[in-house]
Amino acid sequence: MNHFGERLLLQVHAVGNPCCVGLDPHSNLLPKSVQALPEVGHRLVSWGTGVLDALRGIVPAVKPQVAFYEAHGDRGVWALQHTVKEARRLGFIVVLDAKRSDIGSTARAYAHATLHRDGPMDADSVTVSPYLGPESLAPFLDVCAVQQKGS
Repeated sequence: MNHFGERLLLQVHAVGNPCCVGLDPHSNLLPKSVQALPEVGHRLVSWGTGVLDALRGIVPAVKPQVAFYEAHGDRGVWALQHTVKEARRLGFIVVLDAKRSDIGSTARAYAHATLHRDGPMDADSVTVSPYLGPESLAPFLDVCAVQQKGS
């Protein structure tokens, strides 16, 4: 498997576009047909699948904003997991917009959850926040090196 940067570059060349599109499912801005679905997880998955289908072959990467999914609890996290898996299945590079950072042990848990192939998200990359210093970033860089991911 190629390193994250190589995979991203291949995708950019494949679609001829260097853009990354944010997936920010604001509940009040979802189409009425999606808002009418009875369960929030299915609303988020329906919307995400529609956006991914529309973007396929146009952009190389998508960036789900984790907060918009986590705000809906376990069903939102389920929808995020589904959206990430579907995006990867369709060939997108997935950058989780999570802005994770914390002390060493917690950062290691965040890195595993967001980037590791055995973790619940298995994204290609994740946004991190450097404000807590090198200790907060090192676990992400370690997982990226081993898993050939980006951060």
